[in-house]
Amino acid sequence: VAVEWPDSWDYIVLAIAQSLGLSVKVSIMSEILVNSSNAKGGIGGLIQTAWQIDFDMKSVIAYSLISVLLVLVMDIPLSILKHQVQKKIS
Repeated sequence: VAVEWPDSWDYIVLAIAQSLGLSVKVSIMSEILVNSSNAKGGIGGLIQTAWQIDFDMKSVIAYSLISVLLVLVMDIPLSILKHQVQKKIS
């Protein structure tokens, strides 16, 4: 069975768009749970440090809002791209 590149391109773009949107959310969540990025300064590590060590709720809320805005900046264009590709496929 041969797969032609033009026929499969829409599915490849759709898979990339879906995986990028999910990977940002999962990486922030895993940083919070594992705290592996404390030394590197990842947003999840900063949230956990502010919560567990400093107990600074203003910092926790600020970091959470920053992460939500980052996810929105990544997710909105990817969502638009997904809908366009899904319309083209169906």
